[in-house]
Amino acid sequence: MPSVIHLTSYEKIYPSFEPVELIVRLYSDSTKDIDEVVLRYESLANVLKEIKVEEIFDLRNVRKFGYISIFSNYGGFFIYSSLKKNNALTLEHTF
Repeated sequence: MPSVIHLTSYEKIYPSFEPVELIVRLYSDSTKDIDEVVLRYESLANVLKEIKVEEIFDLRNVRKFGYISIFSNYGGFFIYSSLKKNNALTLEHTF
C-alpha cells in the first residue's frame, strides 16, 4: 500500500531564510516503540514535494494500521498524506 506525504508551502506568505528540518515519526499498531527520521534540507526550495513513507521507514512491523506525525521548524507547510489501496485513494490533511 503506497503511502505518500505531500508537502506544500506558501513561501510568499511564510518566507524561510534558514535550513528546514522535518521530524517524521511513525506509530504502529504492533509496538509502543516510535520510529523517527529527521530530514534536513538546506532551504525550503530543496524540500521534496512528495515523500514515500516506505522509502524512509521499514513498514514490516505495521500490521493493521499506523500513523505519522510531522514536526518542522518551518511553520508554513500545508501537509497531506495519501494512501492508495486497490482502486481507492484516501487523502488526509494535517492540523
